[in-house]
Amino acid sequence: MLERRHDQSSALPAASALEEALHKSREALETLRACIPNQSAEASQSVNLNEILSDVLKLSTVSLLSANIVVEWQPEVNSAIAFGQPVQLSNLFKQLIANAVEAFNEQRSSHRELRIACVTRPDCMEVFIEDSGPGIANELRFKVFQPFFTTKGAEQQHLGLGLAMAQDVVTRHGGTIDIDPDYRNGCRVRVQLPRVAGGEHVS
Repeated sequence: MLERRHDQSSALPAASALEEALHKSREALETLRACIPNQSAEASQSVNLNEILSDVLKLSTVSLLSANIVVEWQPEVNSAIAFGQPVQLSNLFKQLIANAVEAFNEQRSSHRELRIACVTRPDCMEVFIEDSGPGIANELRFKVFQPFFTTKGAEQQHLGLGLAMAQDVVTRHGGTIDIDPDYRNGCRVRVQLPRVAGGEHVS
């Protein structure tokens, strides 16, 4: 009986810690949701992706410079008009660039390059964000988009919501986001979004 009571009492701290961790995760998720502008308050419209990406890069200058990252920006030379919500798309690309910066900060390599390209396709706009960081294992390239999944160590206290929220934004725009399994020099994220051609939304 004494041994049984000991087992039960030793399980209490673990259960309490788990409950506290779940509570903190729920609080953090609600806080993040509160920071996102109301989806219904922002109307979808024609959006110049070149301008949005340029603005995001300017806002990310400090973090990129502090991490000694060399940036190559290749805007679309022709029309780069997508159909979507400007603020949400801006937040999307901020998150993807922030993820790349975090990946660089995890390694000690002096070779730190970030390439961002915007390309017009017949049926969509494509944005590529490539980094020369450690990359993502092929078996994890779908899993990283799941809420609360993170490749960061527990000591870094990452919630694993960044890419899940990025996918949510892209999906609501009728687009796709994926990680190129054939890219071997780090990580390449591809975002496809509906484009506007001749003043009309191309789906």
